[in-house]
Amino acid sequence: MKTIITKDSGIDPINEAYVIPAIVRKDFKLEYKDGIDITSTDVLKGLEEGHIYQTAAPSIEDYDRTFREALRCGDEVVHLSMSSGISEGSVNTANVMANSVSPEKIRVIDTKNAATGGTLIDIYAEYLAKEGLSAKEIVKELEEYKKTIQTAFFVPNPIGFLNSGRDKTDESMTTKFKRLGLGALQKLGYKYRVDFNEEGNLNIKDMMRGTSQTKAMEMIQRIVNDDTIEKYDSSTVVLGTVAEGVVDMEVLENYLKKYFNYVVRRDIGATVAAYGSKDLIGLSLKRKR
Repeated sequence: MKTIITKDSGIDPINEAYVIPAIVRKDFKLEYKDGIDITSTDVLKGLEEGHIYQTAAPSIEDYDRTFREALRCGDEVVHLSMSSGISEGSVNTANVMANSVSPEKIRVIDTKNAATGGTLIDIYAEYLAKEGLSAKEIVKELEEYKKTIQTAFFVPNPIGFLNSGRDKTDESMTTKFKRLGLGALQKLGYKYRVDFNEEGNLNIKDMMRGTSQTKAMEMIQRIVNDDTIEKYDSSTVVLGTVAEGVVDMEVLENYLKKYFNYVVRRDIGATVAAYGSKDLIGLSLKRKR
């Protein structure tokens, strides 16, 4: 039994085979494919120039092509979708296309995560596939595994959120930033910690004032320290960033190496970069079951 793992680009997978690119829209009209014809560097340059970015689920054509290609190379498929809490369209479209191509052979997982958290889930999914587990068995493992993933983002500048126009509900990230007056607070040097909750939504967890280097380290130290490390699996942690700026990522990595066997460094892709800024940092680790 050979199971192929496909994935949305928004989870920033460790294995880049069978990645289905999300759509990144610029100024409400131009469309690009994440990782193919637009990168996080392109997005950050555009944000600094005043352009507005939004994201959308991958196209049905890309889902169809990738699912069929995966089934030509394997017996079954498990698809890792970006959290429905921030991209309901991705999960819905993946399910529709899975049912269209082969409902008995393709299973879709709502990871309830993105970026570095998706990376951690992808690492485990690829391991299970290499061990020869069936799609059903992998899904069962991942449904429990994803509940243990903790993901926190250090957001030094919410420019992407503020400019995105994503005021879907009162609980949207854009609305929360605007309600707190973060555009004004930004001028005072405030930075923010934003976490995924169990439902796969993003919540503002903390507000911090100071330099990005200092506050990024403080965020990590609050999560991982001598008193808290016993709560976490010490095998692997994922540390990602959107285009390094003033934050020295090696300093953060070296701190984490004191507690974890492997620190996986990742470049966060355009899908998440569209709502962030330079030096946005993602940290994902696994809580013990």
